[in-house]
Order: sequence, then structure tokens, then C-alpha cells
Amino acid sequence: SLKSIGGLSLSNNPELIDISLLNKITSLNKGLTIYNTKNLNSLSGLNNIKSIGGRLDIGGNKGLSSINELSNADFTALTYLGITSNPILALCQELNICNYLFSGRENYIAGNSSGCLNYETLIESCNTAWKNTITGNIKIDIDGNGCGNQTNDLPMKQNIVRVTNATDNYTTY
Repeated sequence: SLKSIGGLSLSNNPELIDISLLNKITSLNKGLTIYNTKNLNSLSGLNNIKSIGGRLDIGGNKGLSSINELSNADFTALTYLGITSNPILALCQELNICNYLFSGRENYIAGNSSGCLNYETLIESCNTAWKNTITGNIKIDIDGNGCGNQTNDLPMKQNIVRVTNATDNYTTY
């Protein structure tokens, strides 16, 4: 069965209503285009995609309200993200999309609904959905005995905190 293909274009097909048979695809190395498919209401069938490279263009889809089926895809090799003119698409603040936008790579977001209306709205939605909050006090452990109520420990203000996991670095101020 077909698992990895170069790219996939679902374009200019107003009769397309179901793509569930694409559920065996796990990798799209050269992009995904979903454009002008007015009767496609769901991306169900693309939920097993683990990576997308190249361009991701989703535009002109009158019936599409969510793209959460792409939430499992790694966008490390993505070079462009375009989400445009999907009038009822309000849910596109998936973590992979937000991380792509936070990285500052090329994108164009416009003409969608509410939480995905444009770049600014989507960034705000991403911040609301995925914002990590660190609370508490940060101190420098001067004497090496652990931070607590020791008078030698110095409080720090306006810090850069970098949290690192196996694949990503996150910095906050």
C-alpha cells in the first residue's frame, strides 16, 4: 500500500466530498495543496500523515471548517504555509501550525473565519491555545545548597528562560 508520495494536490474539484481513502498516506515530501474543493467538509483521511515537506496550501474551500486532521504532521521540512479564503475555517490553531508560524518562516494567512481569519488572529489564537506559563520566582543559587529561604540566593528579574526537550527549544522573556 502507498505510504509516502512526493506531493498531493486536491484542486479544482467541486465534486470531491470524501478523501478518507487517503488514510494510508504517512508522508508528503513535496507538499500538499487543497484548493477550491467547495464540497469537501473534512480532511478525514489525512490524519495519518506524519510529515509534510515543501508547501502546504489550503485555500478556496467553502465547506472546510477545521484542519485538525493535519495535527499529527511534522512541519520541519515545510517551506511555506498558506491558509486562505476558507470562509468557515475557524479551527486551524494546531500546535504544528502555531510552531511553524512562531518560527517566522514564510506564510500567508487571510480570508478565513474567526480564529483563523488572518495571521494576527491566528497568532493570538495560538497564544491562547498553546501558551506555556511559568510562574514563581527565579533565584541564583550562589552557595550551591539549593534555593530556598537562604539569604545568599539572589532573585533574578527579566530573565530569559529556555526550556529544551528532545526536538525543540522554547524561549520566553
